[in-house]
Amino acid sequence: MLVQIPVYNEPLVVERALCRGGALDWPRDRLTIQLLDDSTDTHLRHRRPCRSPACAREGIDADHVRRADRSGFKAGALAAGMALCDAPYVAVFDADFRAAADWLRGAMAAMLAEPKAAFVQTRIEWGNGERNWLTRAQRLMQDAHFAVEQDVRARRGVPFQFNGTGGIWRRAAVEEAGGWSHDTLSEDLDLVLRTHLKGWRGVFLMEPHVVGRAAAEARRFQRPAEPLVEGLRAGGAQAAAADLEFRLVGRGQVHHHRGAGPAAHLSGPGRRRRGARSCR
Repeated sequence: MLVQIPVYNEPLVVERALCRGGALDWPRDRLTIQLLDDSTDTHLRHRRPCRSPACAREGIDADHVRRADRSGFKAGALAAGMALCDAPYVAVFDADFRAAADWLRGAMAAMLAEPKAAFVQTRIEWGNGERNWLTRAQRLMQDAHFAVEQDVRARRGVPFQFNGTGGIWRRAAVEEAGGWSHDTLSEDLDLVLRTHLKGWRGVFLMEPHVVGRAAAEARRFQRPAEPLVEGLRAGGAQAAAADLEFRLVGRGQVHHHRGAGPAAHLSGPGRRRRGARSCR
């Protein structure tokens, strides 16, 4: 089992995130934790959070993964981390989210019960939902999103959103779909749609859940919304092109060649880089 924690200039939450990852109830010899650190702040790049006293006290041995550049942003970081470890299942946590110790066992039970599950997404709850009118509004929208939209779509077997945190991916599905892509601003939805076209599905769980913090100020609430909307638009367009190509190829009307066409990144499974260590 691989647990990935992507971070970008988040010094206040890194050590807590590592400790929470290490506290997950899973055999230590089968658990690998990666801190995918794309921080650009000079001070932060000289820190060694994986060797902090807090991690040492908890006996946490995490891999601090830094890249020469931020190509692909979060999608690029996740792909780079997967290339260094061959674990068959990959849990993703943003640094400011926390899960109970039994979260991993609960989520993995659902994954193992469904052989064609590409991913498991668990519910997200806002820990500061009562702080002010803005956080209460976000909590209401979030509850509707998970209790209605996510749950219903999952039960009907149609694609639903992987929320970028609080979930687990099956490596086989990710590789069959072509791996993480940064062609859009919504890499999570992009991968969901590509795995769906390959015959995989998602599993949604109301419990166990993870806890995060909602934006308490309007200026912080607006920032992530704009790229998300653009990413959803681009992801939908790419999926439509891929679906059309998939149907035409199946009818023999189009001869698909690797690296060509609007869905070229769908052709062939992702390849693990040389040097990836075994960390099952």
